Amino acid sequence: MSKRSNIKTISLIAFILFAVHVFGQNSIEDYQIYSTVLHTVKENNVVISNMTVKSDNLTNFISNIDIYKKEDPKFKEAIEKDLNWLLMVKRLQLADTIHKIKNKFDSNLEARIMSQKRLDRILGVNLLEGTNTLRKESKDFSGVLEFSNVIFNKDCSNAVVYSSFTRGTTGGNGLIYFLVKGENGWTILYKRILWFA
Repeated sequence: MSKRSNIKTISLIAFILFAVHVFGQNSIEDYQIYSTVLHTVKENNVVISNMTVKSDNLTNFISNIDIYKKEDPKFKEAIEKDLNWLLMVKRLQLADTIHKIKNKFDSNLEARIMSQKRLDRILGVNLLEGTNTLRKESKDFSGVLEFSNVIFNKDCSNAVVYSSFTRGTTGGNGLIYFLVKGENGWTILYKRILWFA
């Protein structure tokens, strides 16, 4: 192969890897974190949006961090021990790349993925009618769950993620999760409700 051909090949591979990184699927670690969060959702038959969402209300979280540290000594210890947590929250706030989510959750979780376009079409016109439509499709439908991108520290031992859960016409909430990776996988160190309705 000529030098010019090698450069073209390398450029093409770099472009493909960049596109996969920016627009591709989330990593296996992301799905482990999503599954850890999903295990805490005490609802049956949750519909999960197939696109990641931008995190809401993180500005308030960051400005109230001292209050949260007073409320939870474990959280205070973690934040003061490793300032990267706050940098990860800031990165989560700024993250605006959208990724597709597929059903790569733990096999023991019942997760139903639905396209964001379809969810918007069903719920966007009339929330009550849309919720009833989803309940007709599945009698025990309880709500729609959305995830943000996952933000990791450098060695992928800590992560933050935002999740929102909407129960149709009966309210919902948005939470930020701080997770740590141990010998048995990911566990939630701290979670905080950012909004509820």
